[in-house]
Amino acid sequence: MIIVDDIQYTTMKLNLLKQTIIKSFEVIDNHKDPRYYYETIWDILNQKSNIKEKFTNATLSKQIFLNHISTILRSIKLNGESNILDSLLIELNKLYNDYKELDKIQINVIIYTNIPVKLKSSDKFIETLKYFNLDIFEFSSYNFESEADLDDEIKYKFNCTKFLMFKYSNTARDYEFLKSKALNNIYSFFGYLTYIHRFNYNTEKWHINEITLDHRITDLQINALIGTNSNFEIYEIDRQYDIISTAIEMDESKKIDFNNHMPCEYTLLKNVFELNKDSLYSELKEYFSLYYISSFENVIENSFMKFWSLSERIIKDIHGDMKDKKLVKYMMEILKLRNYPDKIIQRVNFLKYKRNNLVHENIHGEITQSDQAIVKIMAESLILLLICYFNEVNSIENYKNFYDL
Repeated sequence: MIIVDDIQYTTMKLNLLKQTIIKSFEVIDNHKDPRYYYETIWDILNQKSNIKEKFTNATLSKQIFLNHISTILRSIKLNGESNILDSLLIELNKLYNDYKELDKIQINVIIYTNIPVKLKSSDKFIETLKYFNLDIFEFSSYNFESEADLDDEIKYKFNCTKFLMFKYSNTARDYEFLKSKALNNIYSFFGYLTYIHRFNYNTEKWHINEITLDHRITDLQINALIGTNSNFEIYEIDRQYDIISTAIEMDESKKIDFNNHMPCEYTLLKNVFELNKDSLYSELKEYFSLYYISSFENVIENSFMKFWSLSERIIKDIHGDMKDKKLVKYMMEILKLRNYPDKIIQRVNFLKYKRNNLVHENIHGEITQSDQAIVKIMAESLILLLICYFNEVNSIENYKNFYDL
């Protein structure tokens, strides 16, 4: 059941939710776009109820809420405005229960990448795929039998890639939910590949025209996600034809070769995977996903900010929330544990000021390539700590035993 957290549900939030619903009535009556109000209703419920947890557990996405909220609000308005919030919860629980009664079905998400086909013959590569619930997918596995009258040109448009395709497969009640899971897994996989090949890698680059300088650390990318049922028949094939037709052209990845820069085997994730600690492994995969997103940024400032945020998140997941001064101490400590020289460690305090200037004062131009390199190795060192002691902890907080001031 979707319930409100009475302890946290302040009068202010209650009134805000009620007023937002009333304003959405006015917008609907005037035939205007109410989507901003719908988003606000979701955000308040997300903060002050268990709706996101219940939807996730039922393999439902936020899109289900957005698809139905207009109907729900019209129903509430017809019943009068005296008990708006109670009526909202009643209707949401009806929606939730209706979807929960549906059987989960197997859904496949086909992921188009720019990874060279030659890696299909690499045992190391194939083994790594399983850590992220991914398999190599061949175009011949698509099933077009139910689309017999479909133009061959449309069918073969889905074979437009020269590179590897992957399949993420699972059961769910909602395709959008599983598509989001697939995206997280491929980004996590890309993050892991980037991590092992660019660990401790110098990110500084030079070009005669600095305006055209590409600061990305990785060139791994995807350009389409295509959904199928368990028989590999493509959902809404006309719509997904539009998706594949508008996919950007990609160059083959040049930065993946399994020439490992790690201080350990390429199978460093194998023991973590086999220990079967689901919640910890999910955290680690999330960090790899964020590592990839940080590495794919072309703009130095954006990459710097995302590596900093990744490091901050890991530290706070381990030690809890803290002020900047203590956060910097933990950042410096992880670099000391990895035996980085003082000339690097003493930079962290200055990086904090640059980060704050950018975020709070919108001061640009201060962050350099060497600044990006330092926050990158800081994030890498934190992830390495998690991997090294994975078999000795049961929760993310347990890492305090190995990394504390």
